Amino acid sequence: MNYQKSNGVSVITDGSKRITIINGVEYPWVKGMRGCSNTTINGKVFIDGFELNKNGQWKRTLRALWHLIF
Repeated sequence: MNYQKSNGVSVITDGSKRITIINGVEYPWVKGMRGCSNTTINGKVFIDGFELNKNGQWKRTLRALWHLIF
């Protein structure tokens, strides 16, 4: 289990259950996520090259891939 807090956003990542809890709301992982690379910038959450969008869905974006690589 990984806990991270940045800019008022608390992120709890549980790899055994394959979920991420952001401010008390659970988001299931999509295929391809391992929970190795977690980044929170300006309230946006990036995990393993995926970004959580406003609809609460994980989406692979160039910005998320940038945070994964660097």
